[in-house]
Amino acid sequence: MATDLHIVRERARRALERGRVRHAALAVGLLLPALALVVVVAPRAGWAAAWSAGAALVAFVALWRGQAWARGVLPGFVCALLPLASAHAAARIGHLCTGDGCVSLCAPLCTTGGVLAGLALARWMRRQPSAWSAYAVSAALVVAVGATGCTCLGLGGVLGVLGGVLFGGVALALGRSARPVREN
Repeated sequence: MATDLHIVRERARRALERGRVRHAALAVGLLLPALALVVVVAPRAGWAAAWSAGAALVAFVALWRGQAWARGVLPGFVCALLPLASAHAAARIGHLCTGDGCVSLCAPLCTTGGVLAGLALARWMRRQPSAWSAYAVSAALVVAVGATGCTCLGLGGVLGVLGGVLFGGVALALGRSARPVREN
């Protein structure tokens, strides 16, 4: 009898796990066309493909894991549009990106996009019960997707986005510590 119950529980656990993997794969599959578009318009397609694959992997693991991790996927992709759009806007303004020449416009815009994304994430996560898990997933997605636009700067653009997102993490920490603790 105990063995039958164990077998039923194990089958149920496996079915639940298959369902979670299927859900995560479907959701990431819906994101793949957007990530492919990002790769097509990126200044360096190889780097953009690597960062987009990293974003897809982070999203898959977070959605498969569920709970607070999964709550970070949507804000991460939405807020990633800020550094991505700012970097692409800089590339389309008409300046020439050659070596040090790109730093004058692209670097500040990548960093500004990262700061705005980090602040938007901090505001979004402010009321989440497990804000740090969701923020970590969101921040990873912002850096991965935002970095695809900032690859014209190489590592400097990625560090600009990362620094901006970390600034948002500090804002989240300060915002959460400034709130009074409610006692029930």
